[in-house]
Amino acid sequence: MFGYLKPYKPELKFKYYEYHKKLYCSLCSQIGRDFGCFYRIFDSFDITVFLYLFDFLKKDKNEFYIKCPFHLLKNKKKNIISCEALEYASFINMFWVFTKCKDDIKDEKKLLGRIGYNLILLSRKFKKVFYKYNDIISKITPIIEEYYEFEKNASEGDFDKLSNQMGHLYGVVCYEYALNGDYPELLDDIYEIGFIFGKWIYIIDALDDYSDDIVKHRFNPIFYLYGYDSKNKEHFIDKISIMHMYMTMRLSNIIVSFPECYQKNLLVNIAEYGMNNTIRRIIKQKYFDDHINNTKTKEEYV
Repeated sequence: MFGYLKPYKPELKFKYYEYHKKLYCSLCSQIGRDFGCFYRIFDSFDITVFLYLFDFLKKDKNEFYIKCPFHLLKNKKKNIISCEALEYASFINMFWVFTKCKDDIKDEKKLLGRIGYNLILLSRKFKKVFYKYNDIISKITPIIEEYYEFEKNASEGDFDKLSNQMGHLYGVVCYEYALNGDYPELLDDIYEIGFIFGKWIYIIDALDDYSDDIVKHRFNPIFYLYGYDSKNKEHFIDKISIMHMYMTMRLSNIIVSFPECYQKNLLVNIAEYGMNNTIRRIIKQKYFDDHINNTKTKEEYV
């Protein structure tokens, strides 16, 4: 269980939160079916939010029941969701894990990263699923390789270049799925939603890891805003807060035009409250309280 994109429960109707939990559990169950029970531990909150989007794009739904192996005393949950969306989200979730393991080997030569990478390479189930989505892998792999080149040759002022490349990666993932969806008129909007989510996740992850990365001398894109000087943290927090405000406002403006549905209400909640709650928490825990006021307040959404 990891990730930064989460709905903000206090501002969410109970029926929508229950739907969110069902999607999260469904993704966990699908990862177990596709890759093995052990890999359920990599179920991601971020990919669950993308699953909202994938499920929204398919009008044909499937009804099925799931039983959680970690909560055997609870009743089975009845889910109504697009199985195609679920399978795609499961693949994306584990492909990101695979990419993360490769990145850990490249950057820090971590033993756990090497073990995870080799386990995936030797797994028949991974090979089967990755072969099924070979077309999308062939489209996103060059984007990832180009990002690594940007990272390798990064210089001062390249922060937007790096974050935009990551946004483009998520945008393509969403766009490729939307090509076979039921809302062709929303293709550009779907790409932009993916782009914004991807760029935001990248920036928030950099903000969250900044202090540790300085100590361990690891790559962090924030270094290319104001360098390694910790005295400049007020400046980069200001800049990141402004980026955050722009991205969440743009996201809200796109989503409100969608047809009324559970997925729309969850996405609106995340854009207007969830993302804001995450950045406030990180700034408060890892920096200082003064900059909390630089992010949007609830009143600014009204």
